[in-house]
Amino acid sequence: MGRIANIGFKAAYTCMTGAVLFWGTVSCRGPVELGAAFWETGDIAGNPGNTGEEGGAGEPVIRKTRYITGVEYPEGYNWLPDLGYSAEGAVLFLMRENERILELPIGYDSCISADADMHRCMDGHLYTDFSTDQETVVKKDGAEKFRFFGREMIVSLAERPEGIYTLGQPRSGTGWVYRLNGEIILYKGVGRILHGLHMDGDVLCFSYRDMIETSEGTENRYYIVRDGIPCSIPSTDDITLIEDAVSMDMETHYIARMQGIKGRVIFSGPDATALEMPSGATDISGCSFIMEEGRLFVFGTVYGGSGTGYGNSFWDGTSYMCSAGAEYKIYGYCIDDGQCYFVSRRPYDGSTVRIYRDGNAQSVAPAYDFIYGTAMGAHMGDCCVALSDANKGNRPMLWINDDLETFDFNGAFTSITYW
Repeated sequence: MGRIANIGFKAAYTCMTGAVLFWGTVSCRGPVELGAAFWETGDIAGNPGNTGEEGGAGEPVIRKTRYITGVEYPEGYNWLPDLGYSAEGAVLFLMRENERILELPIGYDSCISADADMHRCMDGHLYTDFSTDQETVVKKDGAEKFRFFGREMIVSLAERPEGIYTLGQPRSGTGWVYRLNGEIILYKGVGRILHGLHMDGDVLCFSYRDMIETSEGTENRYYIVRDGIPCSIPSTDDITLIEDAVSMDMETHYIARMQGIKGRVIFSGPDATALEMPSGATDISGCSFIMEEGRLFVFGTVYGGSGTGYGNSFWDGTSYMCSAGAEYKIYGYCIDDGQCYFVSRRPYDGSTVRIYRDGNAQSVAPAYDFIYGTAMGAHMGDCCVALSDANKGNRPMLWINDDLETFDFNGAFTSITYW
């Protein structure tokens, strides 16, 4: 089965020789190995997971390993005002648990960016993309895999046995391009991607909206792509918008706005069910699917309601789960074993960050900030959130189940994933 990842957010620095890590202003000129010989195994991930207690039917429970990406800048450099700027001497790194296992020098010559939208961890490997003046360069663990003419922003990436698939958008202009190892499979000059690369069994899928200009205005058409073949999503005339669409069990599932119906409706094959409207709610919008272990969850915004209202909310299928409240905005979220985890705060600078897990919301210290929406994750009940401490020069921290661990480098963690 392929390895899937959507894009994340922003990026860090250090060097080592052998297995000794130097924290300072040492200059890096290439990928730096930070641990036992992963080049010998060909797999940075190494151990795919730790075997925990016995699960049901005598099967072991496999605990995944936490991977963290980040960017470290030279001491004294103020990175926060120019988030994602590729300062000289900065390094992009990958951690397995709390150990750095890979570092890559950031810069034009190395084709590595500090922008966290341009790197992601998948299956314990670090994938990067970079746009030169004329080309797009894709790397894995610092080694170039391919490059192609044209400046694209990679919005979704998946590796399969036959190579690396990418979904990209032109950095100037409209539309999208679907490629395998840099070679074009499909492209559209207009329209937008609805849902990025995801697996349905052994089939790689994504969805998009096409836009056709007519004498009466713009007409939307929607498609699900399976194994490189676009299939039209059938819809009736009373559907005015499809917000998201995915393939699961070889059926198309999509979220639609319909005439005469408040909120949103989920279509699963021939069946349609409205999302549950909480008491007092007046509408739902901005919905997207979250796919987790063969189940579909929904993230969207609920309007109306008594008191503080609902705001950003979650559904299990079509059943309403929870909300951040109308005064708060969710900046990062995930689903683990059917449970919601998210980070929220009031949408203005200086507001207090709240972390929601296991049905409870906890506020952290006012000086702690949450910078990157992808820098949080959960697995088997453990929740990990990357924060920065404004009182200590925005030094990075990891909040893990109420415990704080601080790190003494100038930079930030950019993503947290489990593999």
